[in-house]
Amino acid sequence: MEIKVHTKYDYAAIRDMQRNTLTRGGRKYLLTVLLVLLTIMVCFTFIEISLGLYDSLAYSLLVIIFILFYLFFLWSLFPKMSFNKLNVHVRNALVCYTFGGNNFDVTETTANSTANRHSTYDIIQKVFETKNYFYIYISTIHIHIVSKAGFDQGTEEDLRMLLVEKVGDKKYKRVK
Repeated sequence: MEIKVHTKYDYAAIRDMQRNTLTRGGRKYLLTVLLVLLTIMVCFTFIEISLGLYDSLAYSLLVIIFILFYLFFLWSLFPKMSFNKLNVHVRNALVCYTFGGNNFDVTETTANSTANRHSTYDIIQKVFETKNYFYIYISTIHIHIVSKAGFDQGTEEDLRMLLVEKVGDKKYKRVK
C-alpha cells in the first residue's frame, strides 16, 4: 500500500517543530535548569523584600528579567529567526511524500524548481509524532515535516503503523 502526503513548509510547521524539540534531550535539561533557577531567584527576591535588603534586589530582578527574556527568546523569537534563515526556496515549499513498502520518495516543489529524492527507511534516526505533524529525523539538522492534514492517499494511522514497523518502537515517539 502506498501512502501519499503533501506538506507546506510554512512558519507554523517550523515553530511547532522547534517548540516540540525544545522539551526533548539536552534542551529539556536547559529548560529545567532555567525554570529551577527562575524559581530560586523569585524566592530570593521575596526574601530580600521581606528583609528590606533593597541593595541586592536589583541584581535578583536583573537575573529574573534575563531568564524570562531567554525563555521568551527560545519560545517565540527563535522559531521566527530560524524560519527567516531558511533558504528562500525552502520556505513555503510544497513537499509531497510517497511512502512505500521498502522506501519513501520526497518531491519538493518551489516556484523555481522541483527536486526528487528516493530514500530507504534505514536512514531514519528517529520519528516524533505530534498532534499535527510527523517529524522524521534523518540527522539532527535534516528533518522531514509531514503534516497530518495533508493525506492524499492513506491515513495517519497507516503512516504511523508503517513507520513503527520500519524504524521500531525505540526510534518512534508519540508526543502529546
